[in-house]
Amino acid sequence: MKKLLILAIVIASIFVLAYTVRPGDVLNIAVFEHPEFPMQVTVSVDGTISYPFVGQVNVVGKTTNEIAEIIKDSIKKIIKNPIVSVYIEKYAPMYVYVQGALNVAFDISIDPEMTLSKLVSFLNLSTNTSIDFSNIKIKRGKEIFNVDLEPYYNGANFDVDVLLKEGDIIYIPKQKSKVAYIVGPVKKPGEFSFSDTEDITLSLLIAKAGGVIDEKKKYIKEVEVIEDEISRIYPPDILEKDLSLKRGAVVNIKTYSEFYVYSEGQKIEFLPDEPKTLKMLLAKTPINIDRQELINDGFAIINGKIKVKLSDDIDKISLSCGDVVDLIYTPFTVNVVGYKGGVITLTSKEPRTLSYLVKKLGIDNMESILDIYVVGDKEYKIEDLILNKVDKVLERNDTVVIKSLAENAVYLVGDVSKYVVFPYSEKITLHKVLAKAGVSDLKRIEKIKLNGKILDTSKDEVIESGAILNVILKKTIYITALGYLKNEGTVEIDYTESPDLITLFGKLGGLYLGPNLYFVSDKVYVVRKNKVFAEVDARDVYEGKKNIELEDGDFVFVTEKEIGHVYVLGYGKKDGIVKFNSSEEFDLKTLLAKLRGIEKGISKKITILFDNEATTVKWDENVKLKSGATVLFEKDTENYIYVIDENGKPNMFYTEKPITLYELISNFNVNKNFRLIKILNKDVSIDVDDVEKALGYIVKPGDVVKIVDAPQNIAYVLGEVRNPGIISLNDGMDVLEAVIRAGYFTDNAAPSSVFLYKGGVNGTAIKVNLNDAIKKNGSVPKVEPGDVVYVPSDPFKTALEWVPVINNLIGLYNNIKTIK
Repeated sequence: MKKLLILAIVIASIFVLAYTVRPGDVLNIAVFEHPEFPMQVTVSVDGTISYPFVGQVNVVGKTTNEIAEIIKDSIKKIIKNPIVSVYIEKYAPMYVYVQGALNVAFDISIDPEMTLSKLVSFLNLSTNTSIDFSNIKIKRGKEIFNVDLEPYYNGANFDVDVLLKEGDIIYIPKQKSKVAYIVGPVKKPGEFSFSDTEDITLSLLIAKAGGVIDEKKKYIKEVEVIEDEISRIYPPDILEKDLSLKRGAVVNIKTYSEFYVYSEGQKIEFLPDEPKTLKMLLAKTPINIDRQELINDGFAIINGKIKVKLSDDIDKISLSCGDVVDLIYTPFTVNVVGYKGGVITLTSKEPRTLSYLVKKLGIDNMESILDIYVVGDKEYKIEDLILNKVDKVLERNDTVVIKSLAENAVYLVGDVSKYVVFPYSEKITLHKVLAKAGVSDLKRIEKIKLNGKILDTSKDEVIESGAILNVILKKTIYITALGYLKNEGTVEIDYTESPDLITLFGKLGGLYLGPNLYFVSDKVYVVRKNKVFAEVDARDVYEGKKNIELEDGDFVFVTEKEIGHVYVLGYGKKDGIVKFNSSEEFDLKTLLAKLRGIEKGISKKITILFDNEATTVKWDENVKLKSGATVLFEKDTENYIYVIDENGKPNMFYTEKPITLYELISNFNVNKNFRLIKILNKDVSIDVDDVEKALGYIVKPGDVVKIVDAPQNIAYVLGEVRNPGIISLNDGMDVLEAVIRAGYFTDNAAPSSVFLYKGGVNGTAIKVNLNDAIKKNGSVPKVEPGDVVYVPSDPFKTALEWVPVINNLIGLYNNIKTIK
């Protein structure tokens, strides 16, 4: 019997020989023929056990044989030749931790050979569920490795299985939705779902997106397919093939940058291989005049700034996409006054000289011509010009006076080109000349010069025959006015009107400056030649104290000003917004008058809140108010807490005892997008996300609580995207992913100049080149809660120039409140 027991102990020892003891194991220790010694002990967390006559023994990491020898050596002092056996009564759990599609801790001690596939079976996870078996991650210590179990299930490839170890963290992700994304020149870019019976292929994805836009096909450069964060580039002909795609694939059909220029009221498109020059534009633009004449005598104005002669080397003038190019053709003309007078055109093939002009007019009777005079130059003899003894090169719009020898006539040049003939017996006077020339309204005349002398048009002076009068007329001017005035637009001011601000505003219906208005016209700016020429107060113009003379092309802008409003709180039925008009002083004294004085029961101590600051004044201290301030009248303040919501609107909360901050904001149904709470009178800020802190903070009557606009988990994507507005954020979302979430770029977008405003439109602006990001050549900053992503149409404007536009858009989308 003794031999059999010893044999059993030896066999048991062989089975557990390789196993080393762990904390939590239950050990069974026996001493042969000494029943007073049997004991079951649990290995403590510090790796020790306590045993009689031995004390504390460190057993973790030792085999049962090693532990038996330690005990044997200790008790042989009291027992002769002890036989000690140690075996594992119960193993401590060996946990692995499963996360992702499910969250569970699993004890793998039930099977020393527990593999990943066995664990899947134990957890009853079906390969037909929404679990993604192709992208399992295992974290073992500091090492992380990926496991794809799909070959195991689909092809019985046992080599891909993994033997698990205690402490492994296993992430089993959910299967991606059966969707794919497509962006680029398709009719409906975006996300598309596929049914269980549909294969995800490129051709089907394109069909779901409405097909590739026909006119964009010639611009396709390449097709990028992104699957599992791996990018592959294909030539354009892949669009005609049935390429299989993975779940969640993103297809980006990339095009050459579309290049076009506006000219002659048309959009002129350039193919990718065509030079983007002014010469190519001239060849592509349809025109109604002789092209060679246009080249010789025409010029181009690019974007209203750069003037280029078309006869220059225009092949070297590069254009940019979206440029506006005006082709201007001005024929070479001279004004002839007198014999055969009129406007004479000289083509580029004709000599532009005075002698040629005489021959072109067909003057063959030299005796009938006295002489020929070029305004601004001198007189020439007709015979010298015909015989080519003298000559003069003419300039565009020169005026040539041909005096006839046998006529009683006067010649008008300048703004009026006329040849006025009188009978020989009639005396020539200034008023007769003007009447025959059709200039009967003398107010229209700016001045008339005769031989350098300015004539008095009010006097009917005698004019000698053959005299040349230089007539300058008053011009009609055009002024554009915008801003806070009754009407806006371009105003024509003719010679009968005074060209000044008073006339301009009179023709536009006037300014907003009535005594009962809450908003009034404020400043008047006159912009001349792209610079602010003058600035005056609108009221000074309205009252006739100041006026400014205007010139043709001036731009006038009128700003607006709110007189002011305050929020009144604690006054009872008169609580709410109190507005001031332009006839009232914006101060506390006027406010009290509008409230009809201090009512009974209202404290004469008044608190004024503005921009997180509280100022306390007495009712008889007259102070200036600031628009948007909150004026608190103390009434039973010992039982009220004041709350200012995220829009700046004040409220009151009645409570007879202190309450927690969390209870207070719950009563006001604070939107989850606003998380920062400030206690103004105690200079305390609390993040509501910290529920424990919010629950523990006590608010007392008399406290002033403000809810600060601090949006979380949302951001704005605005500008040239297909679905602008508010988007919800995922962890780690970058600017490009945010743009895709908002429907991707429109055709007018400038991806190279996207702006990220950190913390809102007034935060730090970061310029992001998403062209590089799309090519995987550049890093893309992350989008955080409250950020604004703005995709502009004009790549040359600065971040600051877009701020007013963005503020208006944010106000619009905050009212809509649709979160993608």
